[in-house]
Amino acid sequence: MKATLRRGGAGAVLGLGLLLAVLPAPAHSADRAEETAQAEQQIIPCGDEAALRSALVAANTRGSGILTLPSGCVYSFTDDYPDGSGNALPTVTGNIQITSFGATIERSDAATETFRVLDVAAGATLTLNRITVRGGDSTTGGGIRNAGRLILNQSVVTENQATGDGGGIYTTDDLTLNSSRVSDNSAGGNGGGVADIGGDVRTLGGTIRDNTATSDGGGVYVSGSGATLRTTSTAFSGNLAGDQGGGIGVFGTAQARLLGSLVTGNTATSGGGIYEEPGSLVQLTSTPVTGNTPDNCAPAGSVPGCTG
Repeated sequence: MKATLRRGGAGAVLGLGLLLAVLPAPAHSADRAEETAQAEQQIIPCGDEAALRSALVAANTRGSGILTLPSGCVYSFTDDYPDGSGNALPTVTGNIQITSFGATIERSDAATETFRVLDVAAGATLTLNRITVRGGDSTTGGGIRNAGRLILNQSVVTENQATGDGGGIYTTDDLTLNSSRVSDNSAGGNGGGVADIGGDVRTLGGTIRDNTATSDGGGVYVSGSGATLRTTSTAFSGNLAGDQGGGIGVFGTAQARLLGSLVTGNTATSGGGIYEEPGSLVQLTSTPVTGNTPDNCAPAGSVPGCTG
């Protein structure tokens, strides 16, 4: 059954005007602005992976830092950082920003080792501004694993994979996706795009599309005590789950609230658009759930305002 499932309807998202040109600043922006003003800034030479690693180590030691990557540059890692962490870059332990106008940080296609790209420790904050994270390969969080605060502004997480949960991003704490895209990631477990395990996930604009999970939650998997998903003006399309929740799967006592968003063209064995496990909660406000296969929401009648 799983082998015969196909994505569908990703193109239905185009032209619907869901993305916001101007979005509200994430919570605590005033606090972060003050922290940013005090942080030391460093420009990393284009494509210099060793310099990027060293700069992140130094910023962690100071407790904060702004690492600026020149526009369009690619930082491609063929091996993981030699501390046994299984990441391309040192684990983020301070308040770090990595900013650019289109730079990419990736695990190289030529890499023979498996490792994720970025890792955020508990109590730390990582902000990515206009950065692409690509090609990571790990057990959880192929692209990024987050146990602290992770903020993506106009950034992309794509073509990452995990043998377990969270092909693109695995989070257990605070995640904000602001006008960002999570696409073409895959998980051997749950959460092809994003696996939220007990964390608080907010999306403001952007898309979560064309991700694949062998089990549940092709686009986003939400589970665990206190886990929440809050979306505004976000499109979920073309995602695939081998079991339940092609676009979004909500399990246990987790909650999802979708405002002004769209769930379309997703596929699963059950709950092609949204799957709501009994005991969890999904609320839709001005959010069409249409054109999903084999149904829009499951179990039938579980999600008020969703039919089919």
